[in-house]
Amino acid sequence: MLQRATVAVPDEVRASRQRRFAAPAARLAETRTPVAARPPGPRGVPSAEFRDFCRALADAGVTIDVEAPRPDLFRGAVGSWPLGDMHLLRVDGGAHAVHRTTTLIDCDPTDCVEFVAVERGRVLLVQDGRSVALEDGDMTLYDSDRPYSIACDEGVRLAVIIVPRAALAVPPNVLRRAFIRRWRGETGPGAVVGPYLANLAGQAAGLREVVAQRFARTAAGLVSTLIEETCADEHEGAHSALLQRIVDYIDRNLADHELSPGRIAAAHFISVRHLHALFSAHGMTVSSCIRNRRLERSYEQLLLPAALGGSMVEIAEANGFSCASHFSRVFRARFGVPPSAIRRRAS
Repeated sequence: MLQRATVAVPDEVRASRQRRFAAPAARLAETRTPVAARPPGPRGVPSAEFRDFCRALADAGVTIDVEAPRPDLFRGAVGSWPLGDMHLLRVDGGAHAVHRTTTLIDCDPTDCVEFVAVERGRVLLVQDGRSVALEDGDMTLYDSDRPYSIACDEGVRLAVIIVPRAALAVPPNVLRRAFIRRWRGETGPGAVVGPYLANLAGQAAGLREVVAQRFARTAAGLVSTLIEETCADEHEGAHSALLQRIVDYIDRNLADHELSPGRIAAAHFISVRHLHALFSAHGMTVSSCIRNRRLERSYEQLLLPAALGGSMVEIAEANGFSCASHFSRVFRARFGVPPSAIRRRAS
């Protein structure tokens, strides 16, 4: 008989996520339980490894139920890395199942999606009456805020990235078509995305936080590209390509205090109305995109030593913030900590 344990998100993890994932120490700390590190307990009594496995999954910030056919014999390990407003996981484990029910979602919504790449083993994922069976090299995407069940065979290894829905910048109708489908890792875009995510999960423990965050953002961009390439029609694909060119333009001009919707629209030979409609179709606004890109760039630079990144005032100015107090206020609202806390990690 399967024995189940509810993996509740720790209060400090939930608070961190509600502050948009206040970031960890400058060098990433890995949460991993050793495989086969302890002898099995009495039959029917969950092993210490099963309890540690559940706790490590809870650190990812999504409340779930976990069950195993023999929790007393269970062996598994979870690598867990918060990366800004994303979370990266590497899961090694015996046979187990994960469930996220309506009740758990109502108690703990996330507004995130989860992209999983199967490095080894077999996985069955069910959501909204649809199912997808995955094997070595396969990938899929599912919605953290819709009920789902995941069944994993013995010896499975997964790389998972949890991404805020807005960070993908994919139109909602295209994103819905991407859920619970199978991407193969042998050819096409999947041959780029799957290995990249698996390698990132395998190397994350040895990376500095600023480097890992940049790689995670690249991973999210690759997932977005995979979705748009395989799920968007020609019209939607053209709009997404235009949006990406606009975001690239914003990134190149973050220091410009006069950066505005009017200037952005003129640079791309479209009307301001068209610009706002384009962002709205992707679940964003122009102003929020500019603000978030400036804050993300500032966060990365604050993680650098002062000799490389500059002072906090210089960083704020270089990213389009003319008022230091305003910068500190919006930074805290975005990341849950003041800029000075991030700078202290760098030192």
